[in-house]
Amino acid sequence: MITKWSLQHNTEQRRAFTIVVEHMLWNDPEQMLMFLMGLRGSSKSHVIQVIVDAFEQLGRSHEILLSMPTGSAACLINRYTIHALMLMNTHSLMKERKWQNNDDIWRDVTYLVLDEVSMVLAEMLSDIAN
Repeated sequence: MITKWSLQHNTEQRRAFTIVVEHMLWNDPEQMLMFLMGLRGSSKSHVIQVIVDAFEQLGRSHEILLSMPTGSAACLINRYTIHALMLMNTHSLMKERKWQNNDDIWRDVTYLVLDEVSMVLAEMLSDIAN
């Protein structure tokens, strides 16, 4: 997978990928908090996509949710907005997706990836943590 996604050329990207995948494969019960940062164009989203692909290849895609703060960005990656994951507009989401409560969304999820986290307000991050 490292070669497939060309991570062999970037030590930092490979390290981030390896940390997440090893944590998942070892079923480590300890919560993992990782902050992946870099300048615009430094391929942070590429690393995230490689991690998501690893979960899919291993048949564990149900364990990871990828979210972005804006609807347009979430549509580009075919994922969720943070508001949708937190059911902040519950009436329309329940009607549209037939989710009954947060348990239906989070049942098997052990990893949440917040892409473009710099666009997320501190209050929102606090709500997510709780």
